[in-house]
Amino acid sequence: MAYPYTIHSERRQARVTLPDSVVGSEIASTMLALYADPEWQPGFDVVWDGREIAELFLEPGDQLGFVRLIEDNVQRAGRGVDVIVVTRALDVAMANVYRGFASRGPRAAHVCSTEGEAAALLERDVR
Repeated sequence: MAYPYTIHSERRQARVTLPDSVVGSEIASTMLALYADPEWQPGFDVVWDGREIAELFLEPGDQLGFVRLIEDNVQRAGRGVDVIVVTRALDVAMANVYRGFASRGPRAAHVCSTEGEAAALLERDVR
């Protein structure tokens, strides 16, 4: 099941709203749902809003699996930017692990702690 998202074609951006309890397999489902959405265009940026996370359930290999999923769908995913907005120390640490894996993949990843920081980052065109 995919987490709720909206696509803003005019900004070439999607926004995913993560709930208080997040599961790695549902992150993967959300990625696939975005790439299959008719409003999605390759190279759109994604803001993953995880400020409400209270529980994070990742299996070993999930984060590297997200990068592989992007690589397997690179024609549809494109080379946009994934911005992960999180506030809990654990979520920041896990997002930074993903950022490290993503640095070897087709889409850049960045970790922010506020909405303003995410917006400023995207305005700088950090591809």
